[in-house]
Amino acid sequence: MSDPILETLRREIDRVDRELIACIARRLTLSAEIGARKQATSESVYQPQRAAAVQENYVRLGTALGLRGEFMQDVFRAIHAESCKIQRDRLNRL
Repeated sequence: MSDPILETLRREIDRVDRELIACIARRLTLSAEIGARKQATSESVYQPQRAAAVQENYVRLGTALGLRGEFMQDVFRAIHAESCKIQRDRLNRL
Protein backbone atom coordinates (compact mmCIF):
# COMPACT_ATOMS: atom_id res chain seq x y z
CA MET A 1 0.00 0.00 0.00
CA SER A 2 1.38 3.38 -0.95
CA ASP A 3 1.65 6.35 1.34
CA PRO A 4 -1.32 8.71 0.75
CA ILE A 5 0.73 11.80 1.61
CA LEU A 6 3.39 10.75 -0.90
CA GLU A 7 0.72 10.21 -3.54
CA THR A 8 -0.78 13.65 -2.86
CA LEU A 9 2.64 15.27 -3.16
CA ARG A 10 3.29 13.44 -6.43
CA ARG A 11 -0.04 14.61 -7.86
CA GLU A 12 0.90 18.16 -6.89
CA ILE A 13 4.27 17.78 -8.64
CA ASP A 14 2.47 16.47 -11.74
CA ARG A 15 0.18 19.53 -11.68
CA VAL A 16 3.11 21.92 -11.29
CA ASP A 17 4.98 20.13 -14.09
CA ARG A 18 2.01 20.63 -16.43
CA GLU A 19 1.98 24.34 -15.56
CA LEU A 20 5.75 24.60 -16.01
CA ILE A 21 5.64 22.93 -19.42
CA ALA A 22 2.76 25.18 -20.51
CA CYS A 23 4.79 28.23 -19.45
CA ILE A 24 7.83 27.02 -21.37
CA ALA A 25 5.68 26.41 -24.45
CA ARG A 26 4.24 29.93 -24.16
CA ARG A 27 7.74 31.39 -23.81
CA LEU A 28 8.92 29.57 -26.93
CA THR A 29 5.86 30.79 -28.84
CA LEU A 30 6.82 34.33 -27.87
CA SER A 31 10.38 33.60 -28.95
CA ALA A 32 9.12 32.55 -32.38
CA GLU A 33 7.20 35.84 -32.61
CA ILE A 34 10.37 37.71 -31.66
CA GLY A 35 12.22 35.77 -34.35
CA ALA A 36 9.68 36.94 -36.92
CA ARG A 37 10.16 40.52 -35.78
CA LYS A 38 13.95 40.17 -35.89
CA GLN A 39 13.64 38.84 -39.41
CA ALA A 40 11.49 41.79 -40.43
CA THR A 41 14.01 44.23 -38.98
CA SER A 42 17.11 42.27 -40.10
CA GLU A 43 18.34 41.77 -36.54
CA SER A 44 20.54 38.81 -35.65
CA VAL A 45 19.09 35.91 -33.69
CA TYR A 46 21.74 36.02 -30.97
CA GLN A 47 22.03 39.30 -29.12
CA PRO A 48 24.70 38.97 -26.43
CA GLN A 49 23.64 41.94 -24.31
CA ARG A 50 20.04 40.77 -24.15
CA ALA A 51 21.11 37.18 -23.41
CA ALA A 52 23.34 38.36 -20.56
CA ALA A 53 20.56 40.49 -19.09
CA VAL A 54 18.05 37.65 -19.23
CA GLN A 55 20.54 35.22 -17.68
CA GLU A 56 21.25 37.65 -14.85
CA ASN A 57 17.51 37.99 -14.30
CA TYR A 58 17.06 34.20 -14.13
CA VAL A 59 19.81 33.93 -11.52
CA ARG A 60 18.51 36.89 -9.51
CA LEU A 61 14.92 35.66 -9.49
CA GLY A 62 15.88 32.06 -8.81
CA THR A 63 18.29 32.77 -5.99
CA ALA A 64 15.70 35.07 -4.38
CA LEU A 65 13.47 31.99 -4.22
CA GLY A 66 16.19 29.78 -2.78
CA LEU A 67 17.32 28.12 -6.01
CA ARG A 68 21.00 27.65 -6.78
CA GLY A 69 22.48 30.15 -9.21
CA GLU A 70 24.21 27.39 -11.16
CA PHE A 71 20.89 25.59 -11.60
CA MET A 72 19.27 28.80 -12.86
CA GLN A 73 22.12 29.28 -15.34
CA ASP A 74 21.52 25.74 -16.62
CA VAL A 75 17.79 26.46 -16.98
CA PHE A 76 18.55 29.69 -18.84
CA ARG A 77 21.02 27.97 -21.19
CA ALA A 78 18.52 25.25 -22.09
CA ILE A 79 15.66 27.66 -22.75
CA HIS A 80 17.84 30.19 -24.55
CA ALA A 81 19.37 27.52 -26.79
CA GLU A 82 15.91 26.29 -27.79
CA SER A 83 14.72 29.86 -28.37
CA CYS A 84 17.67 30.57 -30.67
CA LYS A 85 17.11 27.27 -32.49
CA ILE A 86 13.47 28.15 -33.12
CA GLN A 87 14.45 31.56 -34.47
CA ARG A 88 17.26 30.14 -36.67
CA ASP A 89 14.96 27.41 -38.02
CA ARG A 90 12.47 30.09 -39.00
CA LEU A 91 15.13 32.05 -40.86
CA ASN A 92 16.40 28.92 -42.63
CA ARG A 93 12.92 28.05 -43.92
CA LEU A 94 12.82 31.24 -45.97
